[in-house]
Amino acid sequence: MREVLEHTQKEAEHTRVRVHTNPDGTIDGELRMAIPRGVTASEALINLELSLPSIRQYWVSVGVIMSFREKEGDEIRQRYDRFHGLRGAFTHPQRSFDYINESGVFERGRTGYNFVTARDIADNIDSAGHLKPTEIVLRLRWDQDGRRPNWG
Repeated sequence: MREVLEHTQKEAEHTRVRVHTNPDGTIDGELRMAIPRGVTASEALINLELSLPSIRQYWVSVGVIMSFREKEGDEIRQRYDRFHGLRGAFTHPQRSFDYINESGVFERGRTGYNFVTARDIADNIDSAGHLKPTEIVLRLRWDQDGRRPNWG
């Protein structure tokens, strides 16, 4: 897993990688990528997806983190509260899968709808006037039994 995330880190700018082995033997990995100025969250998600190698054996969740500082004014706090007081929005964990792309080419271990859903989330946050997404988070989980993670 570390190799997958570090490969992606080389391809995408402004990223941090963290990998952790849990006591139950599962392995969690996380890649955080700052969204550069002048780039939308949707564009950054597309770039991140294109830089990923095959991740067929992992559970995948993708999301955005929005900026918020305690010292910001009431208007920012109100927009934050409108988004249920949460700093981030993520997709439910999905297994990556093999599929045939639009050109009829077989692709291994891509994440498909997970990134499409994350782009929809980011676009909806942006168009609704909520806080601007400033960071993208890619979470991976490996479990030898294939159990779905219970990420909150």
